[in-house]
Amino acid sequence: QEVFKQEVKTQVSDIKFLTIYHCYLENADLDRIQQAIKEMGLRCPVYYSKSYGILGFNPKTGKNMELMGKEVGTEYGCRGGDGGKGCTTVAYSGSNFRAFHIPEGSSMKESKAKVEEAMAGADSVLVVTDGTEKADVDAFVLARGPPCYGGVAKPSEHAVGPHTQNFVVDGEGNREEVRHFFISHAKSDSEAVATLSFTGEAAEAGQALMSELPSGLKPSGAVGLFPCFTRGVNTYDAFNVEPEALGKVIQGTRIYGMFAHGEIGPPEGKVCVGGDIESAKHSETSILAVHVAKSP
Repeated sequence: QEVFKQEVKTQVSDIKFLTIYHCYLENADLDRIQQAIKEMGLRCPVYYSKSYGILGFNPKTGKNMELMGKEVGTEYGCRGGDGGKGCTTVAYSGSNFRAFHIPEGSSMKESKAKVEEAMAGADSVLVVTDGTEKADVDAFVLARGPPCYGGVAKPSEHAVGPHTQNFVVDGEGNREEVRHFFISHAKSDSEAVATLSFTGEAAEAGQALMSELPSGLKPSGAVGLFPCFTRGVNTYDAFNVEPEALGKVIQGTRIYGMFAHGEIGPPEGKVCVGGDIESAKHSETSILAVHVAKSP
């Protein structure tokens, strides 16, 4: 609770909503986080997603790092993670970000309408889905539109509800199960989210993205990273390889994200800064999303 409050304490009044990716946290842990949010005076929606592992900035070491769930990936013949528990928290502020979600039990028509609302006027959309009944978002998210980035979270083990382990807590503390949530970034002349899907080395991917940024746009400090859970330690036989590599290429950045089982991003190798494309669901891939803004 204290670490959480220490890290999120700045600009509390400007925070519109939070996303929290967590690994091996139980309901009691999440309740304590929610209590910390309440004690801070935050009255904003908080989106939670249980994942196979998390990536984020460790305030104790001052470095970007990753945590992989115990034995995750062994079913595919990989080494598997070492376990541990924690969460990565992302705070969103400013008028260009909007949050949307599809509640548990929504019909196909309702799902389509919500996806279309999230996509309208956006230059990019973060997508986190629970992976069940995939067709209800795949048909819409992967249709032509703004570049999407994110991935499929861990499927239900009945920890939160019968189907999903994604949920939202509103400003009054009420919890609602959600199938999918979206963070939409509106088209803007002053800031954007640049995305790239890659299967090679993270440093090369970071350099490629940086080299194709439109003139005047520079990284603003936050980088999303959503790798397949067969990457990370399961690819490199070492932890923190991609977070550390990207931290050297894009200096001064804080990484956020989760390990996914189905990674959502633009076509592999294509750097997207806005535009109209067909995003794809990848495998054994990492999705990079660099927040950029005009230089002062």
